[in-house]
Amino acid sequence: MFSTLLIDDEPAANNRMRTLLSSYPEFKVLAALQSLAEAKEFLQTTTPGVIFLDVEMRGGAGFSILKYLKQPTRVVFVTAYQEYAVTAFEAGAVDYLVKPVDPYRLEKTIERIRVLKNPLWTESIAEQEESSTSDLDLTSGVLHLDSRRDGKEEHIPIASIIWIRAAMNYTEVQFSNETTPTVYRRRLAEWDAVLEMNMFQKLDRSLIIHYGLLRSTEWISRDQTLLRFHGLEEPLPIGRTASLRLKEILNQESEG
Repeated sequence: MFSTLLIDDEPAANNRMRTLLSSYPEFKVLAALQSLAEAKEFLQTTTPGVIFLDVEMRGGAGFSILKYLKQPTRVVFVTAYQEYAVTAFEAGAVDYLVKPVDPYRLEKTIERIRVLKNPLWTESIAEQEESSTSDLDLTSGVLHLDSRRDGKEEHIPIASIIWIRAAMNYTEVQFSNETTPTVYRRRLAEWDAVLEMNMFQKLDRSLIIHYGLLRSTEWISRDQTLLRFHGLEEPLPIGRTASLRLKEILNQESEG
């Protein structure tokens, strides 16, 4: 049983998450709170197993709650903003969901929580991450990926990958015509080792983009650039290092 706490200043968002979680009887919702003050008071006397937490709330950021948590509470951030994902994973989040939460995407989150509950499986993951080998295999434009949980193989056309971003031991993979990225427990180096680099470009140590799908760039400032891709409506913000690398690539292409 996973005792669960919902924290979101939008009642409709809490109600939707409660409804989605009703499909998973082992997740028992203790309370649905709408303010950080309520959450801090609640956590003084209760230690939930899982918290689904909004990022931007009236009165402050959801991240401020983290210092009040005790082990072994797991946190899943739920927000309308994609740009907090890396910060969330660095803070130790189990997962990061973008509103409106997709039931299929939530299922992956539930599986991740179940995995973390099992210490034998956690140990198995650590052993595989320490290994220098990878089970990613690329054949005729299709990436073959073995699931580390059940051994099933997933087949991903690399033409559908728009960008891949590192988030600690995870990577977020944005596919074309999908509104939110899919999170994999794989390091960026594993993807980097098998992707065709004439099609993809690594802009910094945490980001690979599908260069062939890059539609336009918008230089916002020296520290931020927006990238727009074919097959994806939402732009991708990148920082200064990635922007400088992209400028080098564009200059080399124009000179060539």
